Amino acid sequence: MVTIRNANNMNHMSISVLESTVKKALSPFSDTTINVAYSGGLDSSVLLHIIASFKEELGLKIRALHVNYGWSELSDQWQQHCESNSLELGLDYLVLKVDHRGMMGRPTEESARNIRLKWFREVTTTTDAGPIFMAHHQDDQAETLLLKLLRGSSVHGLGAIKEDTTLNNLRIIRPFLGVSKINLSTWAKEKNLSF
Repeated sequence: MVTIRNANNMNHMSISVLESTVKKALSPFSDTTINVAYSGGLDSSVLLHIIASFKEELGLKIRALHVNYGWSELSDQWQQHCESNSLELGLDYLVLKVDHRGMMGRPTEESARNIRLKWFREVTTTTDAGPIFMAHHQDDQAETLLLKLLRGSSVHGLGAIKEDTTLNNLRIIRPFLGVSKINLSTWAKEKNLSF
């Protein structure tokens, strides 16, 4: 068994524990369509590959969802990268290419999030799809809390990211909230994952 350790040699997590964490989150949705938010970066690549590894065992239909915001010269290359990886894994792949015409400048992080969640909601409610899985992890959780503190949120506004939540009829599952980015990076290196 391979053991993953972060820079402080604390919070170790074996690869099998990481995979079983995802399997546990998937289990209630066997024989359904699982959607995975897939940017092509480290976090979402690890999540997509782990979920794909349970495709046959759990009878899952898996669909990778990618949003191309057109923010960089490489946006179309990222889109192709995501499509290639999804098809290599035998998964369905959907992309939303954001049309900036009529928009005032580049979208903000908040408007990009709203565009993304609206599309995810449309995809999951217009088909027989189950929830959407997102790759937020422990480090994202800490960053979110810190940003809320810096913005002066009240005690009620300091709520953390939830592992299983529904937002405007969109069910979101985040199985990596107890996992550090270092654990995800180590898993990717062990599996020779390209992202």
